[in-house]
Amino acid sequence: MDKKFEDLPCSAKLVLKVIEMKGRTTFKELKEETLLPDRTLREAIRILKERGAIRSKICLDDTRTRYYEISCLELTELVEKEDEREIMGEERRKI
Repeated sequence: MDKKFEDLPCSAKLVLKVIEMKGRTTFKELKEETLLPDRTLREAIRILKERGAIRSKICLDDTRTRYYEISCLELTELVEKEDEREIMGEERRKI
């Protein structure tokens, strides 16, 4: 696994999870789903774009709107591994 994705802030991981679940997503949709403040959400998006985790595309119907989507397969695998770790952690706590 690429090291550049392992040390993502929690906010960036949350944004990735939402994009993974919903697919192509706007800033407004990310804000509604994550409940993150605008500044935190913008910073998470900036980090993810710099690391090549997500890409943005302009909506052709409204050029003020951008869509965000996952841009690499490695990142999808990382998000899935994080989910597995959380599930395993919950199962261990129950035992």
